[in-house]
Amino acid sequence: MDYILKKIIMKKEIIDIFKVPVSSTLLNLKNKKELEQTIFKMKNSKGRFVSNLSGYQSYDIESEAVFTPLLSLIKKIGVAFAKELGLTDKLKINNFWININRFKDANTLHNHPDCILSGTFYVRIPKNSGPIVFRHPAAPVVSLYFDKYVQNFKAYNSSFWKIYPTDNQLLIFPSWLEHSVEPNMNPTEERITIAFNLTPK
Repeated sequence: MDYILKKIIMKKEIIDIFKVPVSSTLLNLKNKKELEQTIFKMKNSKGRFVSNLSGYQSYDIESEAVFTPLLSLIKKIGVAFAKELGLTDKLKINNFWININRFKDANTLHNHPDCILSGTFYVRIPKNSGPIVFRHPAAPVVSLYFDKYVQNFKAYNSSFWKIYPTDNQLLIFPSWLEHSVEPNMNPTEERITIAFNLTPK
């Protein structure tokens, strides 16, 4: 910075007026193997198509004891996250389901209406099985104004943001935040996740 300019400026800062938060936590589930075995049995049951362009998505799962430790952690971490965001901490897990993406399976852009927080627990994420992609709430405008002038993409100027998850990672984000999943390009291994919604009690 120019010497004269330094003498004039007393204090300089960037004020973040709007932020989009995503909570990331690595979990150490004691019953992970049992959980995987249960999912392996469930994946042969009838599925549905909601955000999944292909691949398997289960219907909402009812009470299964094997999921209890994970659900307890999700609720605890979700409530703490909601408090940090200045939201109500009177939350419950409204529903949860399994996603299994095989080779080239993907999930289209979507959000989760009528919820507060949503998220995903990554059970098994093999190499090249696809990132989750978040879309900036003002993506069309940001892209129109910034894209051709960007020298280095960062949180301030990006229309989309990719997170490459790992096994046992838990992501929680605002339910209004649009997101998609890129195709699983691993030809031999499945991408397995458990998705969920948190709503007010």
